[in-house]
Amino acid sequence: MKSAADLNAIVNELERDRPVRVDADGTVHARDPLGFAVAFRVARCKPVVAPALKFNTPGRPDRINTRGQIVKTATPLEMTHTVFMVDEPDKVVPFYTERLGFIASDSYPGRGYFLRGGASNHHHDLFVLNVGKKRGFHHLAFEVSSIHELFGGGLNMTRLGWRTALGPGRHPISSCYFWYFHSPCGGAAEYDFDSDVVDERWVPGAFEQTPEVFAEWCLAEGMADSLLYKGVQTGDTIKSKS
Repeated sequence: MKSAADLNAIVNELERDRPVRVDADGTVHARDPLGFAVAFRVARCKPVVAPALKFNTPGRPDRINTRGQIVKTATPLEMTHTVFMVDEPDKVVPFYTERLGFIASDSYPGRGYFLRGGASNHHHDLFVLNVGKKRGFHHLAFEVSSIHELFGGGLNMTRLGWRTALGPGRHPISSCYFWYFHSPCGGAAEYDFDSDVVDERWVPGAFEQTPEVFAEWCLAEGMADSLLYKGVQTGDTIKSKS
């Protein structure tokens, strides 16, 4: 929410048909039609600036007499999106788009919907995925500043004993590079980089969900739909070696 007026509009909308609780700090709490907890508050985001990237491409050298960057760990700059598994997208998608002002950036019709807040320029802040008779948390994504940091951070997580759920790879939809790790909180945590930034001129696409559309390439096994979410859903507890 950009302002108190925006937050009040959300409260008025939610109170039409569901309980709403407001914390002492002004955070608004409610539940969506499938029972997932939702919360809203006036934004407290701080501006971030990623370091300038330099790459050499044929005919356009940008890094001269300097070795390419090597990154040994990751320090994410933003939490960009979260994903929930749902069983009734026809109930939850209209709730966010028609009542709370979210916008569908892209979709797998009947299967998955990439939603962004009305004032957001992220390709998606929320992705809801229809996996049949299952509801729950799937993953949370953390945006890093470069492809070097994504690989360096992912290799560091691996060295420390964290188990890969999927990746590294690249999504054609949203364009970002990814690396997912099993999370001790359940589901997965994702490093991503180079996600699409969109505005009102963005043209939404509707795609068939196939392994190739999910990942242009991926170094881990399990891109097929039957395997893709099997491991990520387990929520195995992971112990770090550090």
